[in-house]
Amino acid sequence: MYAVGPGFGSVDHADVRAGFDFVPPGAVHSSPTGSKTACGVMEKGTFGVYCDDDRGIYFNWPEYVVKESYRQEAGRASVQYLIAHEYGHHVQWLTGNSDDYAVAGSVTGA
Repeated sequence: MYAVGPGFGSVDHADVRAGFDFVPPGAVHSSPTGSKTACGVMEKGTFGVYCDDDRGIYFNWPEYVVKESYRQEAGRASVQYLIAHEYGHHVQWLTGNSDDYAVAGSVTGA
């Protein structure tokens, strides 16, 4: 059970326990192939990317459309997985664990 109130369940309390300042991701953006993101241009075949320049999660929905032949439950779960995966990159960035991590070919230019 989590207590809610001053010092409990607040962002400040979480900061102290985790040892780093928590900042939520900027936003989730719909970014089709060819659109400009804060980190470059979204390329064909890229489903999503996290950009630490604006703390944004960019989701290439047209590339990720669930085909009619797929089971809809699997499609919904895979969308949730993708967002969670990119959120994980945000946490890596917050904690300083993303310095050696590079996503080659996810976006081009700046």
